Amino acid sequence: MAGWSSTLYSCREYAFAIEYPSSYVRLEVPTAESGDAAPLFHIFFADPEGATIAGKAVDTLDVSVYEMNRAPTETDLKMHQRDFVRMVGVLDGKLHGLRIVEPFTWGTFADEQALKGFYTYRIDGKDVAASATLVIHGTRAYLIRAQASRETWGTTGRLLMSSVASFSLL
Repeated sequence: MAGWSSTLYSCREYAFAIEYPSSYVRLEVPTAESGDAAPLFHIFFADPEGATIAGKAVDTLDVSVYEMNRAPTETDLKMHQRDFVRMVGVLDGKLHGLRIVEPFTWGTFADEQALKGFYTYRIDGKDVAASATLVIHGTRAYLIRAQASRETWGTTGRLLMSSVASFSLL
């Protein structure tokens, strides 16, 4: 996007790179969960000057990396599309007022199979707009999420979607 300053984050261990707005702060979040549903790695970028709800940053970008026991086939992807859509809600916790704005659909992203969609949910009575992109590469799944308050999505959302579009596999 013209006129925005970005910083490249590259993770060799999990083989991906993404640009994020230079004004955002980067936090590597230790995975508190364990088990099959826990990510191998999670990184979080937040706008320290952006919208907050209940004292927490809302204008954020994050990437989670998951390991699957085998690479899914095309049939697996089609059969489990609903499961992947439900995963958006599960990974974000129980999202109050979850509403799918743009249906999740399979396509390609970074030359890989990907599920993409947009949704909204509520935190303390305020709307949050979000996108989720699940990129499947071999036995790895990369979940890229961007979110902003409904009030800031018009401007911040464009920056975040530029960041999501910059995601690449190494």
